[in-house]
Amino acid sequence: MAVLDRRSIGAQTEDETIELRGARVLNESVNKDPMASVAITSFNRRALLTGQVPTEEMRAQAEEIVRTRCPHQDIYNEVEIKAGGRLRRQRPGFFPDGAGEGRSGA
Repeated sequence: MAVLDRRSIGAQTEDETIELRGARVLNESVNKDPMASVAITSFNRRALLTGQVPTEEMRAQAEEIVRTRCPHQDIYNEVEIKAGGRLRRQRPGFFPDGAGEGRSGA
């Protein structure tokens, strides 16, 4: 809820735009692979990538796609490499520096 968020309405809108655009470009590329699941969360123009992919190349590809297509200051790539096996679905995480503390993600 915007009233309880310390960020300005502009920052909230920009973060939402980053998340929507990032999810779209990830779904059009990396997430087409059935063994990949990458999500994006944004807070104060910082993008957090979480999920799982089968290779390091795909992990780097996800970061590069977000870096070139979404406005942001920093990207935290916390995507895990899981070759084979089943994907583990996870809830959205928080930023390593505590910037997203208190936000449960999108």
